[in-house]
Amino acid sequence: MNRGQRRVLSTALLMLGVVASLTFILMFVFDAHVSDAAVLKTLCVAFGAITGGLYVRAGGGPASN
Repeated sequence: MNRGQRRVLSTALLMLGVVASLTFILMFVFDAHVSDAAVLKTLCVAFGAITGGLYVRAGGGPASN
């Protein structure tokens, strides 16, 4: 995986994490009537995407040379 691909992947993961985090916050701001499982899934996606994006940006990821 070259530097350009790594940058695109990390940016995409971080953007997904930001969107999931904002969705998680908006669920509470607007007091959405959603199940606890949906809230937990959104929080897990946010955490996983941000952590994955930072990991790839730090040099990890698939086929890192």
